[in-house]
Amino acid sequence: TVLYHKADQVLALGTDSRGLFIYQPKNLKTFVYPAKEPSRTSAYYAQCILDSNTILASNGLMIDIRTNTVKGNFPTHFNNYMLANDDHGNIYYAKGKQVYRYSLSEQLEYPIKSSAYIVAHSITRIANEIWLGTTAGIGYIRNDSMVWVYKTRLGVDNDGIKCIAADSKGDLWFGSYFQL
Repeated sequence: TVLYHKADQVLALGTDSRGLFIYQPKNLKTFVYPAKEPSRTSAYYAQCILDSNTILASNGLMIDIRTNTVKGNFPTHFNNYMLANDDHGNIYYAKGKQVYRYSLSEQLEYPIKSSAYIVAHSITRIANEIWLGTTAGIGYIRNDSMVWVYKTRLGVDNDGIKCIAADSKGDLWFGSYFQL
């Protein structure tokens, strides 16, 4: 996956086995993971910026982008393919079928409530809102609850909204295995 953070001029490209490529103006660094096990070297699915010096990779490693070293491990495990953050110091991820908000300042995890049974398939930040693509439809998170924008009839755990994107006009686009 690709992560771009304009304020810090950082572009990160995650790979499934080669590490994390970190691009900064006039600089390219390749972070090669110290561990050799595939589960520890994959940053393919998701990354997010924790602060101006740290990237959280999908394998739970916190990487210092200035020194190109591991700063530590994220305090909880999560599904490695969904990860997003907001401007208020929160990280959003899924563990199993439950979506959580993790407060970096409090170091606490809060479950996201939903009025429908959901299995999350995508977590995306658009204009500082955290959007979820699920088996039940599309919505965003407000006050640790799901606000539904569109409901689908997919309902099967393997089906769901896989991606959410905004175009230059502000229109939102949703994609599943079967339709756009």
